[in-house]
Amino acid sequence: MSRIETSEYSSHFEPYVSLTRGETVNELISNHSPYLMDFIERIPDEKSSFSYALGKWNVKEVLQHIIDMERVFAYRALSIARGVKEDLPGVDQDQFASFQRSKYRAFSDLQEEFLAMQADYNILFRSFDKEALMNTGLVAGNKTTCRSWIFISFGHTLYHIKLLKDRYGIVG
Repeated sequence: MSRIETSEYSSHFEPYVSLTRGETVNELISNHSPYLMDFIERIPDEKSSFSYALGKWNVKEVLQHIIDMERVFAYRALSIARGVKEDLPGVDQDQFASFQRSKYRAFSDLQEEFLAMQADYNILFRSFDKEALMNTGLVAGNKTTCRSWIFISFGHTLYHIKLLKDRYGIVG
């Protein structure tokens, strides 16, 4: 199976997809998952409340955002893999962020949730056969494939880890 085509997802997600390496789900998992899990696990608790500028999310909020959006992306992949033809809704990340309660959670709980979620999604994504990966569906009116959401999922997390390194000074 060749690498994902730009016709399989909205151009809005290109910055994420462009960060991924690999052509298959197994390559995405082996190329990125160990790095992502290690990076998140090693963020020190004392950095969790840091924000690089006024009005920007702190590290806990960024991690909660990653978790929330990865759940959305996995739901989209699963729905399309299972043949759902209804147009799945878009998500307003700012609305999600305004209702998230990460400030009341221990940072170690957020890290544990990310690690468990990543491991779970690796199993889910590997369970999709070639036909399921190429199933098409609609998300916010855009035609898309199941496999596109796997690329988007990994790319989204890579994007935010790059921000955590570049703007938050987190070493990984």
